[in-house]
Amino acid sequence: MEAKKKSNKEILIAGSIPTRGITYQPHLNYNENNIYQEFQQTASALDPYVDFFYLEIICSIKEIKTALSAIKKFNKPSILGLHFKKDCLLPLDENINQVSLAIKQFNCEGVVTSCFSPEIYEGVLPSFKKQNYSYGFAVNAFIDIPENIELNEKFSLQPNDFLGLRADLTPEKFSDFGIQSFKKGLNF
Repeated sequence: MEAKKKSNKEILIAGSIPTRGITYQPHLNYNENNIYQEFQQTASALDPYVDFFYLEIICSIKEIKTALSAIKKFNKPSILGLHFKKDCLLPLDENINQVSLAIKQFNCEGVVTSCFSPEIYEGVLPSFKKQNYSYGFAVNAFIDIPENIELNEKFSLQPNDFLGLRADLTPEKFSDFGIQSFKKGLNF
């Protein structure tokens, strides 16, 4: 917050709260109370230092509702970072319309497609355009994110080591993708 004051600019600071399970995967043994408590503990630690919460790589409607319920008492806006599969659905085959219904009762400013390819963002974009909230993207350059990640010795490696990096997504292509996304309606 000190740096924010010194900047003399209107800056908002986000507090990132990641998924409570295996990244890119829905919870297999979902204990709603435990997950609620974990989201709330993280939000409590971040609360004095942030202007809004960014719920990152959330994979199901159930997790969305649990996370948003857990942070509601802090009375700060939130942005959802959702992970979509290649078919443009969440890992439990839930769609953006279902997400929209789930977030209506919360202080959710928008949705970000989180940690996947530009092609998946392009596939989700038409659904985003029909919603009444802001949307954006956070893409990565992994070659492939499997729909079922097995916990084994490879899982402990850096993601680049076992997911691979795309050679075709150069800085120039990524920049062009960003510019084109804003032209197509991206609003944050």
